Amino acid sequence: MNKGREIARGKTKVLYEAPGQPDFLIVESTDAITSGDGARRDEIPGKGRLAAQTTARVFRLLNLCGLPTHYITGGEDDDDNEMRVRRANMIPLEVVVRGVAAGSFAKRNPGAQKGALLVPRVVEFFVKDDANHDPQISPDGIIGQGIASPQEVAAMSELARLTFEILAHAWRKRDVLLVDLKLEFGRLAGGENNGQLVIADVIDNDAWRIWPQGREELMLDKQMYRNLETVDADGLARVKGAYEQVAELTGAFPVMRPGMVAVIADGPENIENANAVINQLGAFGLPTVRHVASAARTPGFVLQLVAQLEATFARSVANRHGVGVPSQLHDHGATRRRVLDVPRVAPPSPLPHIDPPLPIDDSDGGCDTPPDAFDTLNRPWTRQDPAIYIDQDRDVISDSGTELYSFYRRRGITTVLFMGVHANMCILGRSFAIKAMARAVCAMTARTHPYCSTPR
Repeated sequence: MNKGREIARGKTKVLYEAPGQPDFLIVESTDAITSGDGARRDEIPGKGRLAAQTTARVFRLLNLCGLPTHYITGGEDDDDNEMRVRRANMIPLEVVVRGVAAGSFAKRNPGAQKGALLVPRVVEFFVKDDANHDPQISPDGIIGQGIASPQEVAAMSELARLTFEILAHAWRKRDVLLVDLKLEFGRLAGGENNGQLVIADVIDNDAWRIWPQGREELMLDKQMYRNLETVDADGLARVKGAYEQVAELTGAFPVMRPGMVAVIADGPENIENANAVINQLGAFGLPTVRHVASAARTPGFVLQLVAQLEATFARSVANRHGVGVPSQLHDHGATRRRVLDVPRVAPPSPLPHIDPPLPIDDSDGGCDTPPDAFDTLNRPWTRQDPAIYIDQDRDVISDSGTELYSFYRRRGITTVLFMGVHANMCILGRSFAIKAMARAVCAMTARTHPYCSTPR
C-alpha cells in the first residue's frame, strides 16, 4: 500500500499516514511477539503476515454483522502485512470479555472454578499502562478520570459483548471454544461520523484465548508463547504453526461478497469527474469499472451497457456523471419495473386555482446560492446523506406524473412529501413542487391562509 511517514510504533505494529487522505491510516503488523508487558520479546518470521490476515478476516466479519469498526481494506498476502483503516483517537483502555474462567480472572477470583463457563459474560476494563502492568479500573473510575463518558462506557461494554458472541459463534462452528477476548476502542478522528466510537486497533491471535474441542492443552493462541519455559527455535516454530492454523481457520469466516461500482462518464468532458469519484471509492477498497458513454448522444448504447452490467452482477450500482439521467437507464431495474408494470390511470384535471405566492421570501429569485457559484454546480457531490438510499425492494424511479399517479392509486397512497426543493429551484430554475404544496394549502383552507392573500 502507498503509505506516508511513520506516526506511531507499538510492540507489534506500526502506524503510517495515508498520503493525501488525512482521515485514514495504514497499519503494518510486524513479526514481533511479546509477553509480560514487553519484558519478553522475540521475532517470528512471517508472523506479521499471519496477524494481518487474522485481523482483516475478523474485522470483515464484524463489518458484515453491522458493528462499527475502523477497518476498511487490506490484510491479505498481496497487502504487505498492511491494512487501511479510519483514523481514530484511541481510548487508553483494554476491554476484556470473558466467557470462561481462565487466566488472570481465575487467579483474582479463586471461588470461580477454572474452565467454568461465565454466563452472563464478564466485561472488565484495564488502563493501558505497561509500566504499571495495565491496572484494572471500574466503570466509575473511567468516568471519574474523564477517560470516557458514561454513554461510551455503556457502548463499549455492549459492543464488546456483541463482538465476543459473534466470534464465539464463528469459532464454535469450527469446534473451537473462545475463552476470552481483548478489544480496544477509538473515536473517529475525521470524515463522516467524526467522533463515533468504533472497534479499533487489531484483533489477531494475540487478542484471545481459543481452545480447540474446549481443551486448554490444545490451545492455539499467544498463551503458548507465554508458557514457554525456554524460548528456542523449536518452541517458536510450534507457536508459528498455531498462528498459521488460526489464520487458515479465520479464512473460512463468513465474508461479504465483493461489490463493483460502475462509473459512467457522459462523454469525454466528464472523465475527470468520473476519475475523481473512482479515486474516492478506491480509498474505501471498492473495485470500480469505468465507461465513457453519453446518454444524450448514444442512448441505445448506454441502455445496452447498463443491461450488460446488471446481467453481470447480482446487484449493481451505477454512478453516472453528466447532465440529466433519463429514467430509461433504469428500465431494466426493479425500481423502474415496479412502476412500469402498474396499469395506467388518467390523472384528474388540475384544480382551477391561481398559482399562489411561494411560502418563502423569494426576493432573491428563490435561490440562496451565490451567482458566481453556478459554474461549479455540475461538479460531483463529495458525499451523500446516509439517509438517502434507494431500496431495491420497495422504491420506484420515474419522471412521469402519470406513472406516479397510477402507482399511488394502485398502492392507495394519498399523502406525498416533495423533496429536493433546493435542487429544483436553484439548479433547474423550477419551483413546481413547492408551488404545488402552496396550492394545496390554499385549496384546503379556502384561501384563508396568509400564503394565499396575493394571487400570482
